[in-house]
Amino acid sequence: MRNFLTKFDFSKSLEWASKMYLIYLLLFYARISHHYFFIMIALVIFYVIIDQKFILKPFFWALTILLIIPGIWKGYCFTGNHTFVTLYIAILFFIASLFVKNKKQILYINAKLMLAVMMFFAVIQKLLSTTFMDGSSLAYLNHTGSFLTHFQRFFPENQKIISANKNLIAEQIKNADGLSTTIDLTPIHWLFNFNPKLAVSFILGAELLFLAALFLKNQYLRNTYFTLFMLGLVLTRIETGFASLLCILMFLQSQKDKIEFRLIYVGLFSLFIALILSKLGYY
Repeated sequence: MRNFLTKFDFSKSLEWASKMYLIYLLLFYARISHHYFFIMIALVIFYVIIDQKFILKPFFWALTILLIIPGIWKGYCFTGNHTFVTLYIAILFFIASLFVKNKKQILYINAKLMLAVMMFFAVIQKLLSTTFMDGSSLAYLNHTGSFLTHFQRFFPENQKIISANKNLIAEQIKNADGLSTTIDLTPIHWLFNFNPKLAVSFILGAELLFLAALFLKNQYLRNTYFTLFMLGLVLTRIETGFASLLCILMFLQSQKDKIEFRLIYVGLFSLFIALILSKLGYY
């Protein structure tokens, strides 16, 4: 196993993380970029072809940032959190490419910081949401994208509830005014007594533990928890697009750990991208 791993130079953190990021970005452009910006995409592809060291060039990352901004501007009110994370990672690579000698430290520190900020505000957002804290918004977890929804085909009543929830959400996001309103989603029926308050506590606890794990020096405990967290996130939400970005940041934060952990994050990233391409995952 060790001989196998030595064939892969995971020490080049910027190069590996950039390749994962660019694979994700190919899918990202297909969803958020306005078609009139195809010329800029063509320009970046041309740059990649003529310069094999494009990953280390600030000009390339500046072009990438310029590609992302129009998509955010066009649909700002309906832009998801993962879109902004996509932009932030591009900015991080841009900064790292400016300071090549210190790029490894820059990527390591900022990856941990970004993970901490995202998880901190995820907890704050949930605490401030009355519909989440009372458990009612957990019905959203089963309206689309989750592996668990595939089992609902055996329960016609739940399929109707999921369809009704999807229609309510679609109606709400038709315009920006709808984003300031709240809607009541109907939870599905489980085979056992489902306690929403218990689920709320479990989700908040998992995210708080994620924050604490970022400060663990023990690489085995930290990376094992991160791996389990990612699997749990995808099983319940199938947010494979956002999970792919998290894998890139987790790869960068594990630079000082054993190579096996970095390989795990590359493997998870590959799995999530495959789920997106096969349309099993929620982008």
